[in-house]
Amino acid sequence: MGPPRFFPMSEVRYRRHEPDDRHDSYRMFRASVFKYVQDIGLVSPEEKDGVEGAWGRQGSMMVHLENTVAEDWVAELDGNIVGWGRSVERGGHLQLTHFFVHPDAQGRGVGRGILERAFPQTRGTSRSILATQNPLALSLYLRSGVSVYGNSIELGRAPRRFEPDGDIQLEPTELTDEVREIDRDVVGYERDIDLEFLTNDRPLFRVIRGTETVGYAFGLQGMYVGPVGVKDAKDLQPTVALLEAAAGREGAEDFRITIPAAAAETVRWALENGYRIDPFYEMLLMDSPVVSLDRYVMTQPSFIW
Repeated sequence: MGPPRFFPMSEVRYRRHEPDDRHDSYRMFRASVFKYVQDIGLVSPEEKDGVEGAWGRQGSMMVHLENTVAEDWVAELDGNIVGWGRSVERGGHLQLTHFFVHPDAQGRGVGRGILERAFPQTRGTSRSILATQNPLALSLYLRSGVSVYGNSIELGRAPRRFEPDGDIQLEPTELTDEVREIDRDVVGYERDIDLEFLTNDRPLFRVIRGTETVGYAFGLQGMYVGPVGVKDAKDLQPTVALLEAAAGREGAEDFRITIPAAAAETVRWALENGYRIDPFYEMLLMDSPVVSLDRYVMTQPSFIW
């Protein structure tokens, strides 16, 4: 049961998220997201949210973020979680990974109280948010010290079995200092703890030209792929093509990838090769342009860069 539709704000209690909250906070998050995708027409009003299946896909990432959190807060009313905000800090960079308010509590000040606690302006040498188009949330974000630096586009298709053009290749690798250095150069801060998690979650490749490493790429696992980072923007599109071809050889039914709009050549190539744009896309908000958006494919699920 959700919170009452109308309630005195004085009765809302803010407290730190605890491990026992994991199930309830995730269900509230899914209720908020599902209402949003219904509102924008991505799913029909009659469709039901497959929350358990979603946890099966996203649960490992959620637990990783919970275990490496910077700030983690919930808003509670009559024993029900009506708001939740979480941020992580990596190498001085503070990123808001979760910010959700139950649909019945939106527009009543709960979000402001959560954001002040989970994404404080006094924490972090740089700060960022990957935001949906929800106008209430965007209004709060843009008053919290971040600005719009771009959009991300999710594209997908059934992967082809083909031999991509170009002079680069993928080579399986472990997490090395070379990969860490490229990632740090692309995203603008150090995040070894996330790279270590991803290495245990999905295959990692060096992107090589001859013997030279020109980038790294986390390949398809389940329905998720990325991140990908390259030294030179011209190598991003060929790397995506190699990842799609690898997914096709493995018999994957779907290949989806989240690309910043600033990587225009890669987006154009995808659209010219049968990829479809998913209407669910995000705004990339930062207080300083630390991420090189033209050399990067984002992590899925897109709770973190």
